[in-house]
Amino acid sequence: MPIFGCKGIMSNYIYNDNFEDQGPEHINVIYTGQQKKRTPVTLIVCTVLIVFSGLMFLAGGVFNFVASKVAKNNVPVIQINNGSESNADTDASMLSSSGSLTGTIKNVKDSVVEIKSVANGAGLGSGVIVGGPPEGISYGERCYYIMTNAHVVQGEYTNMYIPVKVVLTDGTAYATELCEFDAKSDIAILKIKEPNKTLCVATWANSKSELQLGEQVVAIGNPLGELGGTVTVGHLSALSREISVSGNKMKLLQFDAAVNRGNSGGGLFNAKGELIGIVNAKIVDTEVEGIGFAIPYTEAYDIFIELVQYGYVKGRPTIGASFVTDKNKIVVYETDSKSALQVGDIIKEIKVNENEGFVTVTAQSLQEILNNMEIDDSFELKIQRGYREIIIKITVYEYSK
Repeated sequence: MPIFGCKGIMSNYIYNDNFEDQGPEHINVIYTGQQKKRTPVTLIVCTVLIVFSGLMFLAGGVFNFVASKVAKNNVPVIQINNGSESNADTDASMLSSSGSLTGTIKNVKDSVVEIKSVANGAGLGSGVIVGGPPEGISYGERCYYIMTNAHVVQGEYTNMYIPVKVVLTDGTAYATELCEFDAKSDIAILKIKEPNKTLCVATWANSKSELQLGEQVVAIGNPLGELGGTVTVGHLSALSREISVSGNKMKLLQFDAAVNRGNSGGGLFNAKGELIGIVNAKIVDTEVEGIGFAIPYTEAYDIFIELVQYGYVKGRPTIGASFVTDKNKIVVYETDSKSALQVGDIIKEIKVNENEGFVTVTAQSLQEILNNMEIDDSFELKIQRGYREIIIKITVYEYSK
């Protein structure tokens, strides 16, 4: 179950006519929804693309520790490529022997997949194969993990999971299972079980792969939801750019390789072929070019491990409810046993501070308020429950399963 929120929030566009005065660190960028054709709008600040890649463990003993922890939680052991070794048949190998960028792209491109809706086949985004079975495991036990953005696999007006399939570069399609997604980090992990062949697994950058400002990078993804395997080349423009994405502050890699809607969840690689980021956002404006963002591998890797091992990210705050936008009303559609809210409640107003009054909320403004909540914070909601309008107190607590 998602922590809290509404997909409608994540897919609304935010207009910001004054972003130049605020400085690049405070540009308000939002996630894109499903990759559909949209009516052009001037000064749309943001279209998202892809998220997440992660910190790697220093090989050997550290990996064995992680693998054993995963196994204890009844999750298949994962083979994670960390750059220390490379299998030419199954791994996204490091820089080709010729030392050329084209050789590197050839080695890594098959680790990036298209993500499509099971219901209608529409292209929703991209994904990267980030983990697979250890050597010696039979095909019947094989399992591969794919990282994408949470906003790619969430419904447009709800934060419920949309059943998706993945399509490889050779056109082979596989059904997937959802391990879980984490809306705050914008990362989701999918699983392919028992594929009929060995798949290419991306090689995570390791702790020795220090990113350098200006270094060459390669973005691979599925722009417009129908141009799978598209490769663009650019450079790292910033290593830790703080931006606000739909009210959620994130520190992201900034790069200038061209990306478009549908690139969300695709891979950002360095010249050696190491996965250094998951594309998740960009800025769109008539006077803006080449400003894309990716979730750094140092963060993406940790989220990957927690989602596979526990099914959620520890320490995340929650109010135990998920929402859907229905005819401009914020309606609760799912709750856990601890939540003060009930399915069917309609949220109308919120009072965050005791010294201030209630204010009307939209789905987007409510999500932005919740994004800034910490565990043990309290606030009040004015809701409609059945035919009554009541006020309830909400206390934020740590999400768990």
